[in-house]
Amino acid sequence: MQECLERAARIADTNLSVFLIGETGVGKGILAEAIHKDSPRRDQPFVKVVCSAIPSELIESTLFGHKKGAFTGAYADAIGKFRSANGGTLFLDEIGELSPSAQVKLLDAVETRSIQPVGDSRTYPIDIRIIAATNKNFDALNMREDLFFRLCQYSISIPPLRDRKEDLQRLSAIFLRQFDGDRCFNDEITAWFQTYDWPGNVRQLINVIQSAAVDCDGLVIRMQDIRAPQLGTKPKAVERAQETSGESQGFRINLLDQEGRFRHLGDMERQIKEAAIAFYDGNIPRAAAALGINPSTLYRRARGMRAAPE
Repeated sequence: MQECLERAARIADTNLSVFLIGETGVGKGILAEAIHKDSPRRDQPFVKVVCSAIPSELIESTLFGHKKGAFTGAYADAIGKFRSANGGTLFLDEIGELSPSAQVKLLDAVETRSIQPVGDSRTYPIDIRIIAATNKNFDALNMREDLFFRLCQYSISIPPLRDRKEDLQRLSAIFLRQFDGDRCFNDEITAWFQTYDWPGNVRQLINVIQSAAVDCDGLVIRMQDIRAPQLGTKPKAVERAQETSGESQGFRINLLDQEGRFRHLGDMERQIKEAAIAFYDGNIPRAAAALGINPSTLYRRARGMRAAPE
């Protein structure tokens, strides 16, 4: 992600149209807004349009505006998204979902730098920067070539979150601070973030963090606070953390032996390691990360567990 930010910073001061490519939820909107805020247009409007959310029969009036009475339901004049963004940045998300006719009208607006509202005989000059985004590969993008080359003066490909795990700690801390600056994550959550694939990318990470912060009873967010709906499929570590208080399924650690004397530290350490290995279904790196030790230590413990007689 650092490379994406560096590329965005390089072109922020220009007026180039930018094309952002990446899976749903990777943060294309966040990057688009960052480009705008770092540009000379920062004090002007940043207007986002999700193209797939607009019915095809309304796309023209949504983008370019309309005059009162231009069509059924046009009860008042509307200036449209282009004029709303005038002087600033227009972010066209999921641009590949625009119909062919809408693409023709968009191309004309980009080339002439003017728009004509529906039902209006006049044209209006526009001065905007366009940032477009898609979750499709260029080869699968259903888009006119002439429009594509007009809008893709510069492109940035944003990798999915599973391919940039190094960003997780920084991003999770930022999102938690923005939502609830009083809370923090325990080490187990921090380790688990690194093992999960995040199919919903940054958007899913934000949802998980916000939901956990709401459900957390204290200042430290634990695995028990992670909810399944935000995960799609619930990892076993979450299921177990939600089902056990740590005093069942062999996870209770007694300090005293049956005669009331303190147990040997090595015995308790061995029990903790075995509990961690069982808790993470034999996933040694995850168990080691949760305990804050070198995985090689647990690999030796796991071999000893397999060799032990039943």
